Amino acid sequence: MQSLLCSLKHYILISMLLVIFVGSLMANTVDATSICLNSNSPHKAKEILNRLTKTVYVASKPNPINDKQWQSFHPRIPFKKNSTRHLLFGKSCFTRSYSQPQNCKGDQCKKIKKISGYTWLELAKIVGHHCIPKSIRCSMEGGTPDALSAITIKKCQTITFENKIYDLSDSNGNHFIMHATATAKPTMHVDLPKGWHLKIIRLKQALTIHPKNNSSCIYTILRDSKQQSYHQYIYAGTGKSYYYRTGNLFYSSN
Repeated sequence: MQSLLCSLKHYILISMLLVIFVGSLMANTVDATSICLNSNSPHKAKEILNRLTKTVYVASKPNPINDKQWQSFHPRIPFKKNSTRHLLFGKSCFTRSYSQPQNCKGDQCKKIKKISGYTWLELAKIVGHHCIPKSIRCSMEGGTPDALSAITIKKCQTITFENKIYDLSDSNGNHFIMHATATAKPTMHVDLPKGWHLKIIRLKQALTIHPKNNSSCIYTILRDSKQQSYHQYIYAGTGKSYYYRTGNLFYSSN
């Protein structure tokens, strides 16, 4: 009888641990497996920034601004037009506006706002900014020849790259992947702070990056002096890489 009770207690303990483990796993991956709210990924993003709330909006249905209108567009204060972002990734999955609850469903996950006659999707919120190195001043819009602009944002989106990536890294082991440019033509000829390197890496398979924390949708974004932007996907000292992989992902770099 005592042996049976011990076995029962052991079974209950294991069951409780499995419940805790599975619950934790689901909490950390809910956004990564959610339904994508975007049907496709545009090659160009038209974004505006609310300078008071630090919220970023992107042109969206039902009445998005078109390319011709965008050229002469000047939003009302406190909104500011972001530089046109030519996107380098093949696919993306936008799961929700950052201010919407994690358990939202369908259109409830989108926050659409009408601004200056057009409709915009709440894409991200800037929650921090600094320069690298911190001793040099720079703006959120871009770095300088001596510094990179670094912002922390909330954005509930995964991004998929194929064929090759432009990998920016520091001497500590942090890695960032170029996702957008201002000119549609990435350049390797850019001034970087000491210890930073930019290289091309060939991919064996598609690379999908995701936020550092799926529940709060945290990303770190860098901009260099050529207005090229990068998402961080490997964090030094944490032992964690924020991308999905099976087997050997990379070919070689050059």
